[in-house]
Amino acid sequence: MGPVALLAVTLAAAPLRIAVGPVVYSDTPPERGEAYTEYLVQQLRAEGVRISSQREVMELLGAERQKQLLGCGDDGTACLAELIGALGSDGLLTGSLGQVSGRRVLSLKIISSSGDTIATTSAQADDEERLLATLPAAARALVHELAIAFPGRVELQKSSPRPFALAAGAVGLVTAGVGVALNLVARDQNRSLFANPGKVSDVPALEASISQIRTFELASWACIGAGAAVAVASLITFLVLGSGPVSASVALSPQGASFTVGVSL
Repeated sequence: MGPVALLAVTLAAAPLRIAVGPVVYSDTPPERGEAYTEYLVQQLRAEGVRISSQREVMELLGAERQKQLLGCGDDGTACLAELIGALGSDGLLTGSLGQVSGRRVLSLKIISSSGDTIATTSAQADDEERLLATLPAAARALVHELAIAFPGRVELQKSSPRPFALAAGAVGLVTAGVGVALNLVARDQNRSLFANPGKVSDVPALEASISQIRTFELASWACIGAGAAVAVASLITFLVLGSGPVSASVALSPQGASFTVGVSL
């Protein structure tokens, strides 16, 4: 493989880098707006995006240089492109947070060094608390658009099957428990019936009691079998297909031994 091919592979595999640029806060205290932006940065990082926060951008460029780049005249696109280049980023996150018709509205976009918009999203809610709850979804929307704009450079986070496996396992155990309870009821009725054979005076009543006992037995074994199958399948899914590791440790103390299991969902 030649140097040109190696360079192409390296560039294709390079992780995407985004920086947070100017965000306009209208009808919102700056500290509140910055808190929103910081929370959005955390959500984007959780989705696998390498992003520099406003504070990190200021530390990289210095406050004076940042002011120069963000207020360098009428050609805003050229300034933003220069800012992206100075940060060594692939894109710049900008946007606005304000109030429209009594609703809090957040608009976001990511622009490239050429000034093109490569990802956009927006969110709105009746109050700040509800708007904050929409930011994870807004982050995911941006990441999906980035994955389209930069194929192979954004690793979309896959949801872990472990929460579903835990829920399914719980259902399986409950179903098996119901089966065990039905089996105990059937055994109790069977024991009561044959312990007092004279209690049932006529044949039809005896046959009905035996039929009911058999129905309970069949239902109990069906529940136990189905519940056990679901529980085992859920356990296999939890251990094999989970996105995070499962760790186990044994600790010895004067009071005895303790067994600890650590799980990353």
